[in-house]
Amino acid sequence: MLAQFFRNRFDSSQKLSSFTIYIVLLVLVGLQGCSQQSDRIANPQEPKPDLSQFVRWCLGEQGDLAPEARHTVNMILERSGVRRSGAIGTGAKECDLAPKQLSNLKELNLSSAKIADLRPLQSLTHLAKLDLSFNQISDLSSLSTLTELTRLNLSANQIRDISSLSTLTELTRLNLSANQIRDISFLSSLTNLVHLDLSSNQISDIGALSSLTQLANLNLAKNQKIADIAALSSLANLIRLDLRFNQISDLSALSSSTQLTELFLSNNQIADIDALSSLTQLETLDLNQNQISDINGLSSLTNLVQLQLWQNQISNINALSSLTDLADLVLSNNQIADIGALANLEKLTYLNLGFNQITDLRPLANLANLTNLSVPYNKVVKLDPLAGLTQLSHLSLSHNQIADITPLKSLTNLTDLALDYNSIINLQSLEGLAGLAKLNLGNNQIADIARLQSLKNLESVALNNNQIADISPLSYLSLLRQVQLFNNRISDLSPLSSCQNLVSLGLGNNRISDVAALAGLQNLSKLSLIDNLVADASPLASLSQLNTLDLRHNPISNKTCPVQPASICGF
Repeated sequence: MLAQFFRNRFDSSQKLSSFTIYIVLLVLVGLQGCSQQSDRIANPQEPKPDLSQFVRWCLGEQGDLAPEARHTVNMILERSGVRRSGAIGTGAKECDLAPKQLSNLKELNLSSAKIADLRPLQSLTHLAKLDLSFNQISDLSSLSTLTELTRLNLSANQIRDISSLSTLTELTRLNLSANQIRDISFLSSLTNLVHLDLSSNQISDIGALSSLTQLANLNLAKNQKIADIAALSSLANLIRLDLRFNQISDLSALSSSTQLTELFLSNNQIADIDALSSLTQLETLDLNQNQISDINGLSSLTNLVQLQLWQNQISNINALSSLTDLADLVLSNNQIADIGALANLEKLTYLNLGFNQITDLRPLANLANLTNLSVPYNKVVKLDPLAGLTQLSHLSLSHNQIADITPLKSLTNLTDLALDYNSIINLQSLEGLAGLAKLNLGNNQIADIARLQSLKNLESVALNNNQIADISPLSYLSLLRQVQLFNNRISDLSPLSSCQNLVSLGLGNNRISDVAALAGLQNLSKLSLIDNLVADASPLASLSQLNTLDLRHNPISNKTCPVQPASICGF
C-alpha cells in the first residue's frame, strides 16, 4: 500500500527507483512502529496486583499463619462478596476465586470486624476506599503499599504509630479519631487531604498540619492538650473546624480562615474572641464553657444561624442585636439580666436563657417564630409577653417566681411544658392545651388538678411536692405512661386503675395503705411506694413487668417480695 501511495504521487515520467522506494518504506514502517510503541507506553494496561500471598494464606499453606491474620482473610472474603458470589462450598473454591474478585477491588468495609492483623490487606493495591473503624488495630505497616487509597477510616482502634501512612499521598479523607496518637508529624506529606479527623487522641503539637493547605474539614476535638493552634493560620480553605475540649486561649491564628462556616470551640480557656470578627461567613459557632465576658467581636458575624454561648461570664448581649439571621441561640448559665438585644431577632426558633438573672420577658414578645423557649432558673414573675408566641411547642419556666399562668392559655401548640418550682395554685389556663404530652408542675402549691382531665394526650405528668389529695382527674388520661406524685396527700389510688399504659409510677411520701388498685397495671416496670402506710403488698404480685419496687419505710410485716426476682424489691 505504501509503494502504491508513492507511485500515485508521481506520474509515469517521474519514475522512482526500486531502491529509493525500499528506503522510504523502511523509514515509514519504523516510524509507525515507534508510534505504536509510544501508544502502549502512554496508555499502559493497569497492572494486576500480586495476590499469590493472599491465596497461600487463604489456603492455609503457611503453617505459621497467626489466628489474627486468618480472621482478617476470612473477613476480607466475606465483606468483599467472594462468599456471596456463588463460590460457597469448600475453602479452596473461595480462595481460587479470590484473585479474580479482589484484583480490581476499589472499596472494602471491614468496620467492626474484630480485626487486629492487617497483613492480608497489603496485596489489595487498587483499593481506593477502606473502612477499618472499630477494630483492634495497632500496627499500620501493612497499609503502606495501598498507595491508591483516597479514603481511609481507622477510627476507634488502638493506634499509636501512624508513620506508615506517610506514603498514602492520594488520601483526601482520613479518619483517625478515638485512638492513642500523640505524634502526627508523618501526616505532613498528605497534602491532598480535604477531610481529617484526629479527635479523641492525645495530640498536643499540631505543627505538621501547616502543610495541609487543602483541608476543608478538620476535627481536633477532645485531645485535651492542644493549646497552640498557630499551624492553622495557613489553612485558608477550612470550612468546618472542631477544636472542642482542648486548652486553647489564643484564637489569632483563625483570623485568616475566612471561609469557615462552622466553628466549634467549646470547653477551652477562651476569654478574648475579637479574632473571630473577620470570619463573616460563619453560620454555626459554638463557644460554650469558656471564660468569655465581652462578645462585641461577634457583631460582624451577620450570617450566623446557630450560636452557643452557654456557661461563660456574659452580662451584656447588645452585640447580638445585629445577628438577625439567628435561628438557634443558647445563652444559658451566664449573668444576663437585660435581654433587650433579642427583640429584633425574629428568625429565632430555639432560645435558651436558663440560669441567668432575667426578670423581664417583654423583648421576646415579637419572636413569633419561636418553637422552643427555655427560661428556667431566673426571676420571672409575669408571663404576659409570651401570650403571642403561638408557635411554641416546648416551654420551660422551671425555678422562677410565677403564680399566674393565664397568658399560657393561647399557646395551643405546646406539647412539653415545665412549670415546676414556682408558686402556682390555679391550673384553669391549662385546660385548653390539648396537645400537651409532657407536663411538669412539681413543687408548686397545687391542690386541685381537675383542669388536667381535658389533657387527653398527656403521657407524662409530674406533680411532686404539692397539696394534692384527689387524683380522680387522672382516670381520664388513658395515655399516661409516667406519673410522679411524691410528697402529696394521696390515700385513694383507685383512679389509677384505668391508666393501663403506666410504666413508671412514683407515689412516695403520701398516705397510702391500700395498693389493690394497682394490681391491673400490667405494664408497670417501676413503682415507688416509699414512706407510706402499706401493710400488705401482696396485690402487687400480678405486676410481672416490674423491675424496680421500692417499699421502704412502710409497716409491712411480711417482707417477702411479692414479685420475682426478689432482688428488685427494696424494704
